[in-house]
Amino acid sequence: MENEIVRDADPSEGLAALSICESLLLALTDLKVIGEQDARDLLTDVVARHTEAFARLGRLPQRRFRSAR
Repeated sequence: MENEIVRDADPSEGLAALSICESLLLALTDLKVIGEQDARDLLTDVVARHTEAFARLGRLPQRRFRSAR
């Protein structure tokens, strides 16, 4: 079932999910719920999983992310 969901995924949906995740992490960081490094690590993992999912399908989303250093 997971593969079916990914197979039918639209890259714009994934980018929207990444944007929401990034916004939530920024809010949590601003509120001092999590540290900046934790937010960077989480976002790095999310981007990596997103990219890997599309790579398995033989297509990659356009790279619109800056490295969080």
